[in-house]
Amino acid sequence: MRRETTRRVALLVAGIVVLTGVLVADAVVGPSAPKSNGAPPPSAVLSDAAATSSAWYCAGLAAVAGAVLITNPGRVPVTGTVRSQPAGSSTVTTTRFAAPPSQQVAVDLPQGAATVSVEGGGVGVLEAVVGAFGVTASPCASSAASAWYFAQGSTANGAGMEVAVFNPLPTPAVVDISFTSPTTGTIVPPAYQGVPLAPGQSVVENVMDHAPGQGSLATAVTALSGSVVATVFEPSSGPGHGGSSFLDGTTAPRPLWAFAQNQDVAGGTNYFVMYNPTSVPATVTVSLALTQGQAAPIVVPLPPQSTSVLTAESQTRIPTGAAYGIVFSTNSRSQSSAAGIVVARLAISNGSPNPAVGVSSGQAGGFSRWLVAPVAPGQSPAGLAVIDLTTRPVRVTVKGFQSSAGPTALPGAKNIKVDPGTVYMLSSSPATPVGWSPVEVEASGPVAVQLDPSPADPPGTAPVVAWPLLSQLG
Repeated sequence: MRRETTRRVALLVAGIVVLTGVLVADAVVGPSAPKSNGAPPPSAVLSDAAATSSAWYCAGLAAVAGAVLITNPGRVPVTGTVRSQPAGSSTVTTTRFAAPPSQQVAVDLPQGAATVSVEGGGVGVLEAVVGAFGVTASPCASSAASAWYFAQGSTANGAGMEVAVFNPLPTPAVVDISFTSPTTGTIVPPAYQGVPLAPGQSVVENVMDHAPGQGSLATAVTALSGSVVATVFEPSSGPGHGGSSFLDGTTAPRPLWAFAQNQDVAGGTNYFVMYNPTSVPATVTVSLALTQGQAAPIVVPLPPQSTSVLTAESQTRIPTGAAYGIVFSTNSRSQSSAAGIVVARLAISNGSPNPAVGVSSGQAGGFSRWLVAPVAPGQSPAGLAVIDLTTRPVRVTVKGFQSSAGPTALPGAKNIKVDPGTVYMLSSSPATPVGWSPVEVEASGPVAVQLDPSPADPPGTAPVVAWPLLSQLG
């Protein structure tokens, strides 16, 4: 790892490491199965394919020029409009697009929050930045909300952290922005309280201005009136400082989070940041899913309004060099129904040309059907991972959208048995073109999925987005 990257990483996790000693009462519990938590977050909801129109809202592009990626898994082309407006400006850029069947199309945009209006349904939209220091993509939101939560960000060593908030609705909104640090506690900058947002307006707050030197910051965006969309963006600081990262948020703490593909690689580290923004304590069960064998879960107490960190490489139960999935659950009969958390991963590579530091959100909840987007421009796919989140084996089929007959099982990827607490891996190939075109993952019970670009160092540094499917596609 290069010297500059080492400096950034050391300070980036300084706030994390402080808490690690009090974090994990490394208690072992008997095997248990996390349960699915019903409704997906707004960024995950695709409208029905039969819908006459749909819309997506992309707040992160208010912080940086980039592109929207429109994924169309259907059998007919879809068209629409991208409307972009810079923060604090009345200038609007409007761009028409056409997304061919079974493909993803990119629409480059100047800096400005964007509204993507689609003349049809069943389409997913991402916001992305593609540059010399890596690729980052995050789901846009299909609805606005009164609250958004993010588990990780950093202002250590001058690392940029920006919170972008966008009001896509025709009514005004007013928001508060606050933070939780493992070293400082709750931070409520006066400048970020009562921030007004007119219809169509966005703001970008440079967190370094009011919360500098924080290795780990969880963020809460709360609308006092109206509804908004929010994103956390960490830009690259240049060569040796890693890549840029979008972090998509959740509109409520949730009892289950999953990361389907991770790996302990030489010189790399995976930190999992757990954030409890509620007023009640939570007890988190951390379950590991291995490609071979089983590992006992870990129990982590998480007080109200706090963050805690699990350093994966310090866990001897995770085999060195092995791929694994990890699940964070607060489902328990003994816990309050209000108990819920937010989880993000800080993945650090070994200094390869790929992003050295990547922040990503977990998947909230387990669902039986998923749409997996292709990789972003400038990437190539590596492998698809699927975790069984039930107490019984599930059957998994991966389908492509190349046929005019609709989703069709890929060769060798039909009715695959996946045991509880294990990970199923499917590599990309000409016969199984996961990553090159949209694919659907269908299971007989709740699962979590993840597609990584290649090379990924470690896997998961810049994962590809997947959406839960609540209606039929194709």
